[in-house]
Amino acid sequence: MINIKSFLCVILISLFYIAISWVANNIIITETFYFVSLENILSIKRIEELINLNKKNEWLTYILLPVVNTIKYSVTAMVLFIGIKLFELEVSFMNCFKIILFA
Repeated sequence: MINIKSFLCVILISLFYIAISWVANNIIITETFYFVSLENILSIKRIEELINLNKKNEWLTYILLPVVNTIKYSVTAMVLFIGIKLFELEVSFMNCFKIILFA
């Protein structure tokens, strides 16, 4: 069973990733960035389509980011847990998950 401290840690890490993603999408990578970067490769119309597509699907990033991170932490904890079990040491999966979260 997940305890509150581990759950809050996952939530805080996810919020941190979401904040970084928001800054990257809205402050660092602006429309000007797209036009300057891609003007030699794509037409103006295609760049505008790309910008509109990114704006339309931006909310999906904020939903998938916590899910992907939780899967990533779980798989890493599982690999660590299997490695520890192969050495015949006694440890719970939750302890491995905590190690991954706080590492």
